[in-house]
Amino acid sequence: MKKTTTKLVLAGILLSATVNAQQAQTLAPAMNSNHVISASAHTNAKSTALQSRVIGAALLNYSNGFSYTLEDTTFLTYSNDRGHDSALQEIKFDVLVSQNVVANVPVNNYKYTQTFDGDDNVLTNLQQNWNTGTNTWDNANNTVYTYDGNDNMLTSVSQNWNSGTNTWENYRKEIYTYDGDNNMLTHVIQYWDNVFLTWVNSTQYIYNYNVNNQRTMEVYQNWNNTLLTWVNSTKSTMVYDANDDMTTSLFQTWDNVGLTWVNNSQHLYTYDANHHMLTDVSQYVSMSVWVNSSKYTYAYTGNDATTVVYQNWNNMMMTWDNNSRSLRTFDADHNMISQVNQDWNTMTTAFDNVNRTQYTYNSFNQPTSMWSDQWNAGIWQVQTSDYKQNLYYETYGTNSVANTAAVADFNLYPVPAQNFVRIEKTFTTPQSFTVSITDLQGRLVRTYSEKATTNYSRNIDVNQLSSGNYVIKIATANGKASYQQFTVAH
Repeated sequence: MKKTTTKLVLAGILLSATVNAQQAQTLAPAMNSNHVISASAHTNAKSTALQSRVIGAALLNYSNGFSYTLEDTTFLTYSNDRGHDSALQEIKFDVLVSQNVVANVPVNNYKYTQTFDGDDNVLTNLQQNWNTGTNTWDNANNTVYTYDGNDNMLTSVSQNWNSGTNTWENYRKEIYTYDGDNNMLTHVIQYWDNVFLTWVNSTQYIYNYNVNNQRTMEVYQNWNNTLLTWVNSTKSTMVYDANDDMTTSLFQTWDNVGLTWVNNSQHLYTYDANHHMLTDVSQYVSMSVWVNSSKYTYAYTGNDATTVVYQNWNNMMMTWDNNSRSLRTFDADHNMISQVNQDWNTMTTAFDNVNRTQYTYNSFNQPTSMWSDQWNAGIWQVQTSDYKQNLYYETYGTNSVANTAAVADFNLYPVPAQNFVRIEKTFTTPQSFTVSITDLQGRLVRTYSEKATTNYSRNIDVNQLSSGNYVIKIATANGKASYQQFTVAH
């Protein structure tokens, strides 16, 4: 079994969760209990209750063979009461900055800046890359979105920055239509023609649904520029039982000669009385006959899929041969806390441990850490290809320090901080000020009185602070204050 990890590039996944608001994607795939067939629709729920949102991530690797080394960091800032759900879907940050770590020093990599409408729909998503030569953010691309009255995305237009002309140039456009139940009916992708200065069709998806708003068909088509028409390419057809569980997913390709759909492959699903998927059998067509290919078998403890067995079909013996297995454990809130991957040993006819991923969560059931290790000589050991991911959050809403609206007009790094955090601030005129650090419950943990200056910098030792989130406040003698949140990660 090929080793798979949940190594997270936070910024990229957060971007994907924003680019297409109709297809929610999670930060940590499969960390909740069961197989998911379809994602939920775009929502804009707001609440003044105390909530939690991710503000940073740190990716560490074990490549040196004796300790974890910080590889990259990501931090996010928000305004108002925007955030995300516990599964980290569609994260509505204002700014996201990704940094690489070089010689233990964070170096800017890229930045995303989002704007929103009154319903908290993303209106623009600007990507900028760090220019090490000029120490500035350079425009890279920008995406502009429009929505209907039901907050369904209507268009998504991507533009690339032309540094020669200092202008945005159209690149890609996506157009969506919906039925009265807000089900997506069509998804058209177009590209900009720089010669004729117009949008040109490229590909199209067409969807059908049953009376229960379950997707029953997905047709993929390509645009024929010569005939100026859509040409069929592939089709997926989904069938459901009386319990609304999908029982068949048929994949077909278009025969341009016979002008008909030709069977290619299919998945057959079975379920228990609680709608838990029990088996997923994959088949392909050979000589007009369906032939087994692979099979997943799920076993549950309560509502949690605790065992997943993967098998391949043996055409000679006409039997299912074991290939690999995953053993999962969950906490009382159905969050996955460990997944052990095993390979089938044909010599001993038993499953052998291969690798493991473990997870922790906060009180909001949001993942706070995940790390991998491997089975070696009868014990679990961290190897050079393993990693560790830490995620950091702030609370906001009722009684939350982080809900204070203030502009952070000073530099603060590294984020997250491990041994120290450095503050850099420039004043237009010399003035004295106070630097204070509080935790998110508002308790003062450090304070410094600084003499009048125009250029201020200080390294603050955080070795004695517990891992967690803190707020630094700089308050001048005239009463002006600015805030910035940071994370300590030991």
